[in-house]
Amino acid sequence: MAKHVESNISDQLRSLIRLQHIDSKLDRLKKLRGDLPDEISDLEDEIAGLKTRIENVQKEQSDSEVMKAQSERDVKESEALIKKYEEQQLQVRNNREYDALTKEIEAQRQRIIDSQMRIETIDATKDERLAAVEEAKVGLGEREELLASKQKELDEVLEDTKHEQADLEGVRDKAAGLLRRADTASEAAEDAGTSAKRAAALRKSPALCAITFASSVRAAGSSPRS
Repeated sequence: MAKHVESNISDQLRSLIRLQHIDSKLDRLKKLRGDLPDEISDLEDEIAGLKTRIENVQKEQSDSEVMKAQSERDVKESEALIKKYEEQQLQVRNNREYDALTKEIEAQRQRIIDSQMRIETIDATKDERLAAVEEAKVGLGEREELLASKQKELDEVLEDTKHEQADLEGVRDKAAGLLRRADTASEAAEDAGTSAKRAAALRKSPALCAITFASSVRAAGSSPRS
């Protein structure tokens, strides 16, 4: 029994050493990739961020163009209303109506001022937005080109090592299986040793044997009968 346990321990040690050796080789293959996976991941994040920035700025410019068009319509509408109110002022019969029309004219003139200021602001930021989009597009193109280069480099490394890695992973799976079987055999041997020691103790002690037998009889007698 002791020789069997020693054999199991020896098998476990051999399997463990083999696993460590295989893992070292797999780590070496991973080191051949260097920082390429991290660099590729960072570039992908940067590209996604630049695309989002371009979309956001373009949407802002589109919304601004819509606002500008509406402001231009507001100016024309206010100019038409002012002309209308000024004509009505020539036909009023009392000061109250005249003053009311004057207030409407002033309100429309203020509306024109506000709309023109809005148009000027939109025009002033248009060039800035367009420049931001162009800058982002240039950066996007550079990073996409660099990403393609890094990805190609990584693909070449993976292609050169994929067969060796697949073979090592297959061997590792077998070694791991042997280690699990060795562990199971060792546990079984330990259980068998414990049972043998207990049996030997019973043989050496008749009193202990009698107590064990009596306990088994009591347990059998107390079990319910069908």
